[in-house]
Amino acid sequence: MILINGCSSKAIPTARNLEIRDDAPLPNLSLARCVVPEVGWENRTTKTSSKNVKVVSKSRFGDPDEEADLSCIYAGLKEALPNIDILPTTTFWEQVGSPHNEIELSELFVAPQSEWLRAFQADIVVMAYHAKIDLKRYSNEALIDGYYEDTDKVTASIIVIDLHRKAIIHGSRITFMDNSNFFYLIIPLGYIYTTDPPDICKTVARQAGMAIVETMPDRPIRALVVVAAEDPIEAVDAIKVDN
Repeated sequence: MILINGCSSKAIPTARNLEIRDDAPLPNLSLARCVVPEVGWENRTTKTSSKNVKVVSKSRFGDPDEEADLSCIYAGLKEALPNIDILPTTTFWEQVGSPHNEIELSELFVAPQSEWLRAFQADIVVMAYHAKIDLKRYSNEALIDGYYEDTDKVTASIIVIDLHRKAIIHGSRITFMDNSNFFYLIIPLGYIYTTDPPDICKTVARQAGMAIVETMPDRPIRALVVVAAEDPIEAVDAIKVDN
């Protein structure tokens, strides 16, 4: 019997909170009907070469082009706001009847979407993103020994828009690096990996719910929860750079 020694280390997440300015213009983000994979680049290095390879993200809300499962967002919001009335994203797209799989945030404020939201009495829009993407892969293998390392980034991101004020009232993101290492000398010697932190999807949703309580205290809230076509915090940062 071969004994394989392994160990695990806890992933340390990093947080990013959006700086909210009352006079800031509302960014034109995109809402998606289904999960939208993002394109990125993974650096793949071996003993003899190094190259960047195009990769796509893997959403934690489901597979590409299928209706998203946003249950972790619903659960996190309800932890902070037990009585929140959530309009599921599937209902939204059925009511809006848009022929496209994506619409821009600005379209919510013009007819016919604005009329439908007014009739439904929606107070806020919650845009959520949760995905994993490959960043780096390294391998150095010989006949009797070798080493392999893989690094991926997992992100949960959320933005809350007040439909009445047409302004962002909250934005936050949690990321962590998912690392795995394998090394051997004739026989496998060990496998080292990071373990997932607490549910970061539910955590960012709970933070959003707490921000809603602080911003809109003592009132019932009706929320439209949708998929963001890309990491909304990153998109807002890109807009700031462009401006």
